[in-house]
Parts: sequence; C-alpha cells; structure tokens
Amino acid sequence: MNDVHPQSIWDDVSNRIGEDLRAVVCYEATDFERVLREDVRTEYSGSDLQAVVDRTIVTQLSLDRDTGAFRAGEFSGFVRAFDDAWFLSVPDPADPKAGILVSVDRGSDELIDGDLEWCLDYLEKRVPTSSP
Repeated sequence: MNDVHPQSIWDDVSNRIGEDLRAVVCYEATDFERVLREDVRTEYSGSDLQAVVDRTIVTQLSLDRDTGAFRAGEFSGFVRAFDDAWFLSVPDPADPKAGILVSVDRGSDELIDGDLEWCLDYLEKRVPTSSP
C-alpha cells in the first residue's frame, strides 16, 4: 500500500462526493495513514481509528468463506451502513490485511444515486496499483 496516499484519494473522491466525504484511511496490518474531515478528526482518536482498521481487517479475513457462500461474482469490497455514515472498504488483493477505507455522510441531500457505486469502483481501481 506504500504507493497509495490518502490525500490523493481524498482529493479525487471529494471532487465527486464533496463535503459529505468524512474520511480516507489507507491501512496495513500494523500501520495506517489517514485524511479526516475536521469534525471527524475530533471524534476519533488514533486508538479509535486503529479499532476501526482492526475490525475492517478481521472482516476482510473472512472473505474466503463469504465468496464461496454468496456466489455473486468476484468480491469488490465491504459497505457498512450506519445511521450517520457509509463505510466502504476495499482490500488489497496482494495483502489480506491491507486496503482502503472511505467514509461518507449518510442521508445527505448532496449524495446522489450512483455516488457510492462510483466510489467503490474508484477504490477497486486504486487498490491494485499498490500491489507488485
């Protein structure tokens, strides 16, 4: 994931999503880099973000079981829906403990149909560029 920088992803995604973009986190098993919207930055400490990354990695590690069970094509990423936000994560195919996580406000009037699909597609294209 060394070639993937959260600021460049932030810039690209915020051009599409706008102010509804909450966070971009590029993570590996023991490290992560992030760009957070100011209000989100005050809400999450470093250990809070590490907990989010850890939970995301644990979910990714169950991928092998999910792919066979769902029979719905190649796995792209995880989308989590909460009252206030969407969390999209795309694993690095070369490292099951690495990937990119993006959070977007949920329920916004600005978010249009297709924005989350666009974001997931964008992340899928960004993640493999980091793989050897």
